[in-house]
Amino acid sequence: MPFDLKGLSLYQTLLNDRCVSFHIKRPKETYAATPRHVIARRESPGLLHLIPGVVPRKDQLLLEELKRIQNWKRVKKHSFELAKKLYSLLWRFNGDPEVIMPHMDRPTALDAKSARRVNSALRSHRASLEGSLRAGTVFRIPDAEVTFRNPGRAAKVYARPVLIFEVVRNQVIIIPFTTRIDRMDPSMDILFDGSGRGEALLRSDRPVVEDYPYPFITKKTALILRASQPMTRRGFLAGALTHVGSVRLELLHFIKDRMKNSHAKP
Repeated sequence: MPFDLKGLSLYQTLLNDRCVSFHIKRPKETYAATPRHVIARRESPGLLHLIPGVVPRKDQLLLEELKRIQNWKRVKKHSFELAKKLYSLLWRFNGDPEVIMPHMDRPTALDAKSARRVNSALRSHRASLEGSLRAGTVFRIPDAEVTFRNPGRAAKVYARPVLIFEVVRNQVIIIPFTTRIDRMDPSMDILFDGSGRGEALLRSDRPVVEDYPYPFITKKTALILRASQPMTRRGFLAGALTHVGSVRLELLHFIKDRMKNSHAKP
């Protein structure tokens, strides 16, 4: 008899490793020929949350790459272990069951003890996200959650920082960052350049530069005001990975003034 997933909200399964990015550009050497252990949680009939796991001794190359790119303390803070495998909620991604399930193998229900551990980690992670969800904070979210005002854009495999511009009741407005500064609009968007030596946020500059050294910015990066995007609070929290910092109040006020009567306002 086939395994019935319709009535199951939390289970473990094997998933083709090619379906898992860990929100980085994985070198081909880090992909395994065998399926990867994944914890899956059904949020609704059309949405799965998938949390991939790593086996430290088996995934040494992958772990080296993850530690090089991701903040490992933050990864471990929002993680849990099951059967000597490490799962982090900063690696989780959303999937369409109809797309993902053909790549799954041997799904089984979690035992009660394991289910409690997963649900405890999920609650703690959700509380962390909600506690930081306010205007001026910066989160990392999967690039697939960002439209850049183009719903049909091809999503990248990595996570992207976004600025929380506004939180009003059940709606969140985000503004994405990008390192592709060649694509920014100098008359509208803001350049983050920690090596800048001039006056910050000088209105006559094109582009306007914010030169405060934020820890989540490691190279020249643009904040694309014209790509501001509304999301439901629930939808944002379902996709957000972690809070990584905040911007200066002066910058937030500058953005609000620039957005007030611009075409970028959602």
